[in-house]
Amino acid sequence: MEIMIKKIDYLKKKLNVQKDQIKAAQKMSKTKLFKKIVKSLSVPTQTFVNMQLTQYKKKNRGRRFSIKDKLLALAIYKKSPKGYNFLRKIFVIPSKRTLQNVLKQITLKPGLNPVIFEQIKNATEKFNTEQRLCILMFDEMALSPAMNLNIPADQIIGFEDFGKDVNSNQTENIADHVPKIHTGWQTKNCYHLKLLLDLDDGEDELRMCNKLTEAHVLPEKIPKMKVKHAAQVFSQRVSGALRFCARKHLLPQECTDTADLLLLFDQLFDSFNGGSYKITHKIYKTCVKNNSEHFTLWNKILPVLCSMAFKTEAKKGMVL
Repeated sequence: MEIMIKKIDYLKKKLNVQKDQIKAAQKMSKTKLFKKIVKSLSVPTQTFVNMQLTQYKKKNRGRRFSIKDKLLALAIYKKSPKGYNFLRKIFVIPSKRTLQNVLKQITLKPGLNPVIFEQIKNATEKFNTEQRLCILMFDEMALSPAMNLNIPADQIIGFEDFGKDVNSNQTENIADHVPKIHTGWQTKNCYHLKLLLDLDDGEDELRMCNKLTEAHVLPEKIPKMKVKHAAQVFSQRVSGALRFCARKHLLPQECTDTADLLLLFDQLFDSFNGGSYKITHKIYKTCVKNNSEHFTLWNKILPVLCSMAFKTEAKKGMVL
């Protein structure tokens, strides 16, 4: 019993100390010096401080957040949901449900969104030429077959939607399966990779391409969402191995064409993924500069890319 009484007294003292600290903070927040300091802070920091000062007294259901508060909280939540849950325990910020209600007000439809392009335009308005160099990427995303009812919009979500009509169930986004690649009259076939895989057998430490497996070559075993498999196939190592085996008559001479294609894409990937200005043995895996070799490479590759067509067994004709 005595232990319980001592604990209650300790908590009462702690509560009184916190009340005194809150009163002192309230008093300080009204001073000219504090207001001057707050004005010198960045806009997001000002928003966060004002959120704490205006909402901490209110009960959870009585708090009202401005759209600025919600957008700041949403940006934090998107960076790290776990981190946001921790911050919510020590700071006054909107609940997850409040943020979900904000997102529900945003209408996203198939096609290009002009608002996003306007935001990009505003963000890059003061960029110089080098800062404006960028990569336009379209990524593939696997979707699980499902249908959902959007009650406010009175729509069933889960079908392919190209803006004008609705087709079958949607199970894949952006990219289709591409079994073959054609350049002019020459066909680059994954059969050459299968031949290389069969030839390059044995222990991993003795193989020319020890990372090359059936998951890189056989269509039924290729994982859809593993980009590293594509990067490992379209590599300088695999290209060199194909070229060497073709030169030594271990593989058909046509494999040199496939080797050229793999090297071309390896150089193309490198040219868009440079993280440093330091030049290494892979000269294209550096940041782009006004006088770098990247422009020569792109001018060389562009006609090749324009001449390519992708053929699928599921659809008729060629997709250029």
